[in-house]
Parts: sequence; C-alpha cells; structure tokens
Amino acid sequence: MIGITIGEHFGIGYEILAKALSVNPLDSVLLYGDKKHFQLVCKEVNAYPHASTHIEWLDIPCTAIRADDKKGRAKYVLHQLTNATKDALENKIDALVTCPIDKNIVRFIEPNFDGHTSFLQRQSKAPHSFMLMANQKFHIIVGTQHIPLRSVHEVFTKAYFENLISNLIPSFSKHFAIDNPKIAVLGLNPHAGEIDDHSEEKLWMKDTIESMHARGLHIEGPFPADSFFGTAQVSRWDIVISPYHDQALIAAKYEGLSHVVNITLGLPFLRTSPGHGVAYDIVGRGIADPSSLQNAIKVATSKHL
Repeated sequence: MIGITIGEHFGIGYEILAKALSVNPLDSVLLYGDKKHFQLVCKEVNAYPHASTHIEWLDIPCTAIRADDKKGRAKYVLHQLTNATKDALENKIDALVTCPIDKNIVRFIEPNFDGHTSFLQRQSKAPHSFMLMANQKFHIIVGTQHIPLRSVHEVFTKAYFENLISNLIPSFSKHFAIDNPKIAVLGLNPHAGEIDDHSEEKLWMKDTIESMHARGLHIEGPFPADSFFGTAQVSRWDIVISPYHDQALIAAKYEGLSHVVNITLGLPFLRTSPGHGVAYDIVGRGIADPSSLQNAIKVATSKHL
C-alpha cells in the first residue's frame, strides 16, 4: 500500500489525484486529506477512482473555509504530512506520494519550512536527504538545495561531495535495485572550469572523481553542463549530479512538467511527488494535467525509474 497526501487545499491536488486514480488502478492506497472535498471535486471533474482500487482514508477535514485563513491551510498540510510520515516509519505504507503544497502558506505555522524534502528528513530523523528529479531522459540529483548561488562554492566542497556520494549510492540502490549506479558529475563553473586554473574542477573535483572511479565506482566527470544535456550520452547514466539547484531543475523541467517526478532519497522510505506546484491559476477549471502525479505514483509503486 502506498500513501498519498492531497496537499494544499486550494491547489490542484484534489483534481490531479481524482484524475490519476481514475486512470491507473492500484491494489490499495491510503489517502490523507479532506475526504468530503475530494468526493466533491471528483463530481466536478467527472473523474472517480478506479473500481478495482482499494482506498483507505485518514480523513482530515480542512477547517480553512476561505483562502485567507492561511494558518488553517498550513495546519491542514502539516497534519497530512505528520501523519503520513508516522505511518511510513511504522511501515503502514510502503512509499509516500505527496501532492503539491505552498511553502509560503506553511510558513505561517512553521517559519523555517523549506519544503517537503527537509521536513520529511527532520520528521524521520534521517541524517541525510537528497532531491532526485527524474524525467524520461535522465535522473538528476540536486547537489545543493535551497541556497543562494553565491554560496554554492562554499557548501559544495570536496568533503561535502564525498559525503554525498557515500550516502547517496546506498539509498538509490535500496529503492531502485541498482547496486553500483553509473554516475555523471556536472561541473560547477562555466565549461567545467577549463579556463580557470583555480576552479573547483581543477582543485579537487577531477582528482576526487578519478579516485572514486579507481575504487570501483562507476563515476565520471566533471562534464560541462552547457553541452551535457544536448548529447545522446545523457540517457546512459543512472544518476547525474548537479552542484546547484537551478542547473538541475532547468534541465529537468525544460521539456515540460508532465513527465517530471521529484524523488526524495535518504529517508527510511521512498517519497515521490509531481514536478510542479499548486497551480492556483487553473484551480476549478478542470484542465489540470495529472501526468506528473501518475508518474510519481508509478515510481512509488514499481520502484523503477
């Protein structure tokens, strides 16, 4: 059984979930959220869960009647996530799929809230967490997450990189049954630092990667990011590691969001989510595309990228 949180009450979570469950039958699923409102949205968009899917609920009625009740909206989201994490840690669910939330809303209750990834890491007391963005062509790790670009070189150091690799591989192997994944590492600087004798690539990245390769890891790089994604070689890697957030996410989302899945590694359980946000601008119009959520559910149930 997988668990799915509906997410932000005023977002598109209800609609994409109704549509996703109407297309792909699941053996069993535990839903976290407002059951009555979900049933209402099912009627509005004429999409109902597949008859063969066994659905259980942790019914969490949303007390926020209006959108300006931001604390009520935040409590609703946090109630879902807290209960879903608890169930995942107690093995009541095999994996967790999370529909989109609004970080700015959640911050009305949790001022330092930085998104699903770090929240789930804290809740599960995991020492590490990794953001893996997957599309049809490649799977890319966001080496540093929500930090300013000017700070990346201070965080993405030799020690940080070595720690990332040593903890990433066991988690990836655990969930996707690939014992020694093929890893490509992107450069931090333009053209992978080839024009700067004091670049991170020349100071430590190249030698560190070669040392790891010599120890038996299938890892190569650093590759210039500007040309890497335009070549056929990108699909031959199990993991691509990007030093910073936007380098990774621009590449992952460039061809559209419908096939993008956000995967959290490093937790005691697998967590996936759609690669898009709450999409307030299309709520209630019946046009939300459930494809990204469908793919997130597929990864969570199949444990296959």
